Amino acid sequence: MIRLARIASLLVAFSLLASAATAYAECAWVLWGRLMGGPPKNEEVFFTLDAFESQKICQEARQAQFDDQAKQAAAQGEKVDGMIHHRTGVTESYLCLPDTVDPRGQKGGGR
Repeated sequence: MIRLARIASLLVAFSLLASAATAYAECAWVLWGRLMGGPPKNEEVFFTLDAFESQKICQEARQAQFDDQAKQAAAQGEKVDGMIHHRTGVTESYLCLPDTVDPRGQKGGGR
């Protein structure tokens, strides 16, 4: 009986630790940069800039990053309208996604 109680308490402790780890993981947000278009292949490229504990902090950093880049682009006469449109044909933008989401898609070609 005591052994069963020990096993039960270990299972409860393990599940609490597992749920705490899951909850923490759900709080991580990644700031991504995205470049679209441009010669020669008209591709879409994503790159990571930073990671944050909350969506709100990530969104604030995204806005600051956009404002900084937009200011520089506008000073060079490039179009800014929620995205930055470079004269080279490349469009630049930023987005925040949970760390469980990779906008580049699946790696490897697995099934």
